[in-house]
Amino acid sequence: MKKTFLKSAALTIAAIFFCASSGCASPATMRESLVVPEQTFLTITKGTTLDAVKTKLGLAARHEFTIAGADGTYTLLGCFVVPPNGRANSGSTLFLLFRDKVLSKIIEPVQFPHDVVTEEYNGHTVRVSRARGWGIEDTTLVTKTINSPALTRDQIIDRLKPYSGSGMEPMNILPAAVIVAPLAVVLLPATITLAEKEYAMNQDLLKRYDGCLAKLDMSAEEVEALYGKPQQILSAKNEIMAKIYEISEKSPLVDQSGKFPHVDDEVEFNNMAVVFNEEGHVIAIYSNTFFCDVWRKGNLTPASSEVSKK
Repeated sequence: MKKTFLKSAALTIAAIFFCASSGCASPATMRESLVVPEQTFLTITKGTTLDAVKTKLGLAARHEFTIAGADGTYTLLGCFVVPPNGRANSGSTLFLLFRDKVLSKIIEPVQFPHDVVTEEYNGHTVRVSRARGWGIEDTTLVTKTINSPALTRDQIIDRLKPYSGSGMEPMNILPAAVIVAPLAVVLLPATITLAEKEYAMNQDLLKRYDGCLAKLDMSAEEVEALYGKPQQILSAKNEIMAKIYEISEKSPLVDQSGKFPHVDDEVEFNNMAVVFNEEGHVIAIYSNTFFCDVWRKGNLTPASSEVSKK
């Protein structure tokens, strides 16, 4: 799992300095509504309904996927959980797997495939770990996730301990998010104001494009009644088609990659894809971690461009 605690720490420090004098609601405070305290998370037990969990966690419960399995319909929720007195380098994203809208188990995420590539950044050559893409019709990672072992209570608590640095990537291999994090500018009051706007829009997107609202076997008309017109439509193999709902590239708040630069990765809206079969009915919904960036037309590479062809 990639770590963005440097960004979190800088943003929190910025909020303290700026809001102490202005009395504003800080971005750090806004972020709190998108994370889950450990003590709250540990009250969620096997057999709890999907609706009950969403009510308890609010916007912090983020849809990951909904898909039909051999023995029922599976829905995965993810949330960033923080321990008591958690610091910027503590906490973890944990996942709740539901079968037919009843909690089956709490699991760790399947590790997504990454490639290490060499890039130029600020005049220096760096090695960057970037996620590898996959086709929208490929359910390999979803199947592995459904079959993942359940975490025990002790394992959950252990996952939430402060990050000690063990197992961290070598210093010459950085997660892609780290080299683009705007750490040098977040102490400016104007940047804090901008972060507030980004967090507000991020929350609006999480509400508007909640994958839990859609249901399998819905028609395209029913989906558009829920979410409106998609920003993109992606055609794939076997007559599969997906409607892509994403952050508007025209928004002045997003950067060139279509992200909110001052919103922590762990709580940022990351687009949604509603997948239809050849008969025009929903067969899957993917959000957040399980939304692959190569599905967006602007991010297709020559190696992944075949994804857009039938």
